Amino acid sequence: MSRALGIYIHVPFCKQKCVYCDFYSLPRREDQMDAYAAALRSQLFETDFSGYEADTVYFGGGTPSYLGPRRLTALLEAVFAACPIAPGAEITLEANPDSAADAGDLAALRRAGFNRVSLGMQSADDGELKSIGRVHTMAQVRSAVEAARKAGFDNLSLDLIYGLPDQDLPRWRKNLSAAAELCPEHLSCYGLKAEPGTPLYARRESLPGDEVQADMYLETVGFLEKRGWKQYEISNFARPGFESRHNLKDPGGIRRLRPRGPLRLPGRPLCLGQGFRGLPPGGPHPLRDPAHGPPGPGGGVADAVPPSGPGPGRGGLGSPFPPLLRPLFTLSGAL
Repeated sequence: MSRALGIYIHVPFCKQKCVYCDFYSLPRREDQMDAYAAALRSQLFETDFSGYEADTVYFGGGTPSYLGPRRLTALLEAVFAACPIAPGAEITLEANPDSAADAGDLAALRRAGFNRVSLGMQSADDGELKSIGRVHTMAQVRSAVEAARKAGFDNLSLDLIYGLPDQDLPRWRKNLSAAAELCPEHLSCYGLKAEPGTPLYARRESLPGDEVQADMYLETVGFLEKRGWKQYEISNFARPGFESRHNLKDPGGIRRLRPRGPLRLPGRPLCLGQGFRGLPPGGPHPLRDPAHGPPGPGGGVADAVPPSGPGPGRGGLGSPFPPLLRPLFTLSGAL
């Protein structure tokens, strides 16, 4: 019997890096999209999925929708070709509202196999959106929701952030109300944290204190519960039956899969799990050498792709991928 598997594909491209973002992303690098997509397809086909069946596939970023329907369709086709996909698998695309307003493009993605969209709304207040470096408006959020529904998506998630600069509890309530009015099946509500090294960190004094954020969190839980969104994780709320199956997977469940071919590291297992725990003790990671330090936030997503430039781990290890284009996908599920 095949074992269930979740596949996460990281798409690092975005129009503009938000002031709070410390994930690995490449703003304004459209010239590298085709090469990165080709590298991801290559990595998928070099992985042996024997004995596994994917029941969730998640395209995250960055801004995956920024790749456009042609590249995304080709990547999803590669997933289907490389790995058995379970009937009724949950296949999610993260999107920013400014790049998800064309119902025709979304319909093409729906036909390709995507059946869930997660929109980065973040706030209903245009001033708040601008203050954190978002490139969309609330009007574009409404347009994207309308386009997704028109394209046939009946599983829609909205991301919101509370604790934004100078935000108080009444303003957060307005954001919750605006999101609820759009009737998504799923909501993710995250408390903002200023990470060192981000532009927001220098402005961290403008952020609400811990007690105010705690009040916002409790307000979120009560507000959404009264309106039919059940809390199933700390930051995630869903209508019954619309909990994200990918979110519910154990991110450290799959420790290693073997490449079909040598993957430039003969005999070494390819580690595709949170925290890069799947390699033999002391062994280098095929996507990142030890010189780059421990994994960063998100189980290493932020640090898994090394910076550009010469030297070990920067296009080294015999990798066929140019600098900045080391592809990344992770696997999770029960062993």
